[in-house]
Amino acid sequence: MARGSAWLYDDSVAYGSSCVKENAKMHDKSMIAGNAVIKGNAEALDKAFIMDTSVVEDSAWIVNKATVEGYSHIKNSAIIAANASVSDSVVSDYVCIGAYVKVRNNSNISGRVEISGSTLIDKSEISDTVRISGINDVLAANCVRIEDSNITGNLVITKGANISDASIKNSSDLIIFDANVSKNSAKSTFKTFTAYINRKGHQRIDSYKNESYSLTSLKYQAKTSPALGLLVSKVERLFN
Repeated sequence: MARGSAWLYDDSVAYGSSCVKENAKMHDKSMIAGNAVIKGNAEALDKAFIMDTSVVEDSAWIVNKATVEGYSHIKNSAIIAANASVSDSVVSDYVCIGAYVKVRNNSNISGRVEISGSTLIDKSEISDTVRISGINDVLAANCVRIEDSNITGNLVITKGANISDASIKNSSDLIIFDANVSKNSAKSTFKTFTAYINRKGHQRIDSYKNESYSLTSLKYQAKTSPALGLLVSKVERLFN
């Protein structure tokens, strides 16, 4: 259904109980279905797909085969593009998401955030000024918050990580567990004992001593360190 000054152009289609209203526009074979709504000055272009109970509003754009589904809410000047998908999440402000990025499971992304590459954002909060670029794969899962940071490489950021004002750049498959990372440097700014794990070598880089340990050595040290013991058990579960 199209209402007000809204338009459906170029073979675009509205299915079911979906609604295109106010000044919203759909172009280039875009589709909206279910109970989804696009409104305000929002636009869907180039085979974009909006479905379920999602809402796209304000000046948001869904473009170039991007998909918005579930109960997602895309608003303000956010852009979802280039085969990206957003499911059951909120994307707002000046966020730009593209290049096969997947955002899902109650993630909340706001501020001036750019996410590209083969990146999965799952149950995570990202805000302020953040740039995430996946060379191969970047996974942010169950994070507390990522803000004011640049993240590049084959990374897994998970288990309640809190990353602020940091630059994390690596191509050696790093994993960050339960870490507070702040102020500029990736390898020298961890506030917690649990820090980096190198998946390929099963090694940990200690942020204060700048030394590497094998998993066997870590197991021995874990006998006197409950925090390290917890880390080792997580790593073993992950690798196995």
